[in-house]
Amino acid sequence: MNEDKIYMVRKIFVMLTCILVFVTLGLVVIKFQTKDITIDYYGKIENIKTMSNTVEGLLMQNKIHIDEKAIVTPGMDNRLKDDMVIRIYSEDEDVAYLDKNAYYEMASENIVEKIVEEIQYIDYAKQEKSNASMTRGTTKVVQQGQQGEKVSTYVVKYENEKEVARKLINEEISKEAVPQIIDVGTAIPTVSRSNTSRVNSNDLVAKAGFKQYNIKLSKELQIYAYNMASKYGVQYELFLAMMYVESGFQPNKISSTNDYGLCQINKGNHAYLTRQLGVTNFLDPYQNIQAGAFFLARYFKSWGKSVSDRSTLELHALNSYNRGDGSYKKYLANGNTATSWYYGKKVVAARNKLLSAGHF
Repeated sequence: MNEDKIYMVRKIFVMLTCILVFVTLGLVVIKFQTKDITIDYYGKIENIKTMSNTVEGLLMQNKIHIDEKAIVTPGMDNRLKDDMVIRIYSEDEDVAYLDKNAYYEMASENIVEKIVEEIQYIDYAKQEKSNASMTRGTTKVVQQGQQGEKVSTYVVKYENEKEVARKLINEEISKEAVPQIIDVGTAIPTVSRSNTSRVNSNDLVAKAGFKQYNIKLSKELQIYAYNMASKYGVQYELFLAMMYVESGFQPNKISSTNDYGLCQINKGNHAYLTRQLGVTNFLDPYQNIQAGAFFLARYFKSWGKSVSDRSTLELHALNSYNRGDGSYKKYLANGNTATSWYYGKKVVAARNKLLSAGHF
């Protein structure tokens, strides 16, 4: 019985000895495989013990973020060695990078580094879609735009609680922007004969001095243009030439700059002409002709106060009609003359051809 006890004690002792040997050998192996590594991450220095074999393995093990602009030395595939220094930085890094000597200064109580997240708003885009069921020149917002959000993460360095440097380490879109969608009307309204119901019947009667020309404008509209030109004191042929240059006698024409109809009345003048003349449909040829004659006569009257020469007066009035009075006067103030601008000369040349040939 005593021999059995002694045998069991010896057996337990041998087993414990073996376990101790294996543990000791394991610790020795771990000690020899463990490496002391210094990581310089954009100037922030940290000492790490690791059993990883490569630089890439070390960074993954310690969840160290590497963005696409980062430079890692030595490279990701390099094998680790004891006391190796791994530096992570970028080419444009100036203030944020701290060398080894600066590290000791950074470690003082006056200098602190923090990870800071900032939310920035992303402007939404505007998308226009053609809508053939809406009248040209009209718009409608069918989807309201919403700003997106971007989260930017920085390493920020503070000295005496004052920010002295920062480094962007990550950007992430946390909320996508929603575009604003706008329907843009493309349908051109048709001009019905009923639109002439507001026209005075006397203005549709050929009066003394009227002449019909071989142009792409109906006799009825030529009569009306003659009567409107006479009413506002504008030469009939000059008025026809202006319409020809402006629209080629296309009553439904709307330009890219929102000029409407035969006389290309700009949308910015519509409200004024509605108040002055009661014009409501600038694609109605009759209303458009009245508005054009009225507008051109206004420029003749304005320039007639300072210009007596007829040919010069015509050029000034026509150029003001084309450019707008304020813009044209600035053009002249810069040293230009009435003949410098192409528009007036083009209309006068068309008028002269009409008078001599009977057509454009």
